[in-house]
Amino acid sequence: MRLVTYRANIEAAARLGAIVDDLVVDVERIGAHAGTALPSSMLDLIDLGPPATMALKKILSDHASQWPVGAALPLANVKLLAPIPRPRKNIFGSG
Repeated sequence: MRLVTYRANIEAAARLGAIVDDLVVDVERIGAHAGTALPSSMLDLIDLGPPATMALKKILSDHASQWPVGAALPLANVKLLAPIPRPRKNIFGSG
């Protein structure tokens, strides 16, 4: 499973997606369709831990050929962003 942070258009907010074939599936929307609360950001998914990741994998495999309307966009039509656009802490290193 490849997770990305993406923007559907220039005015849209950054969202969490999963790349499936040549589509970006919106994690929060597919979760809502399946009746499972899933986050819209990478940091929130990390906070939820392995149970959320396992739930997402199951939902993606269950809906693999029939995406709900608005839950999947062609990869070519979205703008991929940094996975975690705003980290919680600054990390400095010195060598």
